[in-house]
Amino acid sequence: MLAVSIITPVYKSRRYLRQCVDSLISQTLENIEIILVDDGSDCSDICDFYERSDSRVTVIRKRNEGLSAARNDGVNAAKGEFIAFVDSDDFADRRMFESLYKAARLRKADTAFCCFNRLSGRKVTPRREVSQVTVYEDMTELIFGMFGSLPHEKNDYRFEPSVWRGIYSHKVINGADLSFVSEKKFISEDIIFNIQYLSSARKAVIIPDCLYYYRKTPKSLSAIFREDRFEKNKTVRDKIIRTLENSDLYASRYLLSSARTQACHIAHSSISVSEKKRLLRNIASDADFISVYNGYPVDELPLRHKIFIKSLYKRRVGVALTLAALNGFIKKWI
Repeated sequence: MLAVSIITPVYKSRRYLRQCVDSLISQTLENIEIILVDDGSDCSDICDFYERSDSRVTVIRKRNEGLSAARNDGVNAAKGEFIAFVDSDDFADRRMFESLYKAARLRKADTAFCCFNRLSGRKVTPRREVSQVTVYEDMTELIFGMFGSLPHEKNDYRFEPSVWRGIYSHKVINGADLSFVSEKKFISEDIIFNIQYLSSARKAVIIPDCLYYYRKTPKSLSAIFREDRFEKNKTVRDKIIRTLENSDLYASRYLLSSARTQACHIAHSSISVSEKKRLLRNIASDADFISVYNGYPVDELPLRHKIFIKSLYKRRVGVALTLAALNGFIKKWI
C-alpha cells in the first residue's frame, strides 16, 4: 500500500507550480503518489510533463469548480494510507512526508502535523508551534486551538488550521465520510475539515520541524479582499458553536479576530476612504459583533487587540481604520 497520497489542486499557479511539484517528486519518502488536480487551469502542459516524467504522478483533468471540489476529487482517487494536501504555489522540504509518516507510525497516530515557514519574497519566517514532539490524545485542546485562543493570549489561535501542514488517515476520512465544504459557503473550509476530522480521530502528533513553505501571494484566497468575508466568518463561528460543546469563549475570540482581520483587508483595499468607513460601520453595528463584545472579557485582550476592538465597538471608525492600516507596524511594538 502507498504510504501517502499528496493532492495538489492546480489553478492559476503557473509561476510556482514547477517548484511545488519538484519538491514533491524529490521527497525522501518514495512510496507516495502525487495527484495533480487540474482545475481548469492554464498549467495543463506542466501537469502533463510531470505525469509523463514520473510514474507516481497522476493528473485529474476537470472544469473549474474551486479548491474544495478539487481536493475532494483528489481524495476520491487517492490510494495511500495517509492523505496530504499541498497548495500549488507552496512547496515542501524534501524530508517533510518521511518525517510526518514516521511520526504517525511511531506514535500510532491518525494524523501528524509539522510546523511551517511563511515565505514573503525572499524572507522566510519560521512558525514553530511546539518545541518538541507533542502528542494529543484528547483532541479538545488541538481543535479549539485551531480557531481560537483564550482572551489573554497574544495570538488569535494557537495552531495553524490549514490542512497543508499534515497527513491525514485515509481510513478516518472514509470512516467519517468527510469531505471539504465549498469555500463559497465557508470561507475557512480548512477549519471545518479539521474540526470534523479531529473529532473522529484518536491521536495526533505535532513535530517541531518547519517543513512546509507557505507562500502568501496577492492571489491567495486568504489575501483577497472580499466584502462578505466577515459574514462568512460568522457562518464558521455558528458552525463551531453548533458542533463543539463549551467552545463559546474560543469562538468569540475567533469572531473578534475576524472583525480585525476584515478591517485590515478593508484598510489595504483600493476602495475609497468613505467606502472603507461604511464597511467598518457595518461591522460595528452588526448584532453578532455587539453581542460577542458585550459578553467577552475585552479588557483581557492583548493591548493592540483591545484598543482596536474597543474603537470599533464605539464606532470610532477613523481610529479603527488607522489602526488596521498600521497593524503590521504596531504588531512589532505592542
